[in-house]
Amino acid sequence: MTFFLPLAGALWLGILASVSPCPLATNIAALSYLLQSGGGSKKIAQSSVAYVLGRTLVTVLLGFLVLRGLFAVPGLSGALQNYMNRFVGPLLMLTSIFVLDLLPLGPSWTGKISLKRFSRDQGGAFLMGTLFGLALCPVSAALFFGALIPLAIEENSLILLPLLFGLGTGLPVAGAAVFAGFGMDALSGMLLSVESLQRWVRLATGIILLLIGLYFTLTQTYLLF
Repeated sequence: MTFFLPLAGALWLGILASVSPCPLATNIAALSYLLQSGGGSKKIAQSSVAYVLGRTLVTVLLGFLVLRGLFAVPGLSGALQNYMNRFVGPLLMLTSIFVLDLLPLGPSWTGKISLKRFSRDQGGAFLMGTLFGLALCPVSAALFFGALIPLAIEENSLILLPLLFGLGTGLPVAGAAVFAGFGMDALSGMLLSVESLQRWVRLATGIILLLIGLYFTLTQTYLLF
């Protein structure tokens, strides 16, 4: 029984880091992005898994580096809060451009790979997961560096506990996206065609990402100047 307590604790710390008021803007952006994946609930579920994997990978790498003593915890925590958050805004605005199809890309630019499709596919969800995994707000940083790292040191766990923490940070958003995806399937069957519904969801997602990107740019990136 005592073996499972640290595992449950690490997972619960990750969930707390995700549902606290601090990362509300990034959670809204991630949820909106996952819902515009296209292809119904199955595609949304696949993108949600990719998003969780992205967040988990970043958390495992950070936890491993910290626990191996390659970085000083206070310095790494401060750097992630002071600098990574400043790149979130411009990147979200760039993502919104692809979601809204505002940037015309001809065959000479894209070749056989469609950047627009990539931005709405599992690859885009994975990249967003890694980005938001790096953008630690004060509450997330406190839970990660102040609670998870001491627990991992006590349990001598370099990978497993950070992995569970990362899963916890992505599960609430991914679960909400999958649940909403089934609701969208039902709604499209009753009122709209799937293509029409996805077009409206994509438009709403692009606008939400743009607005949140502007918010982060004005409140975080602008501090650079």
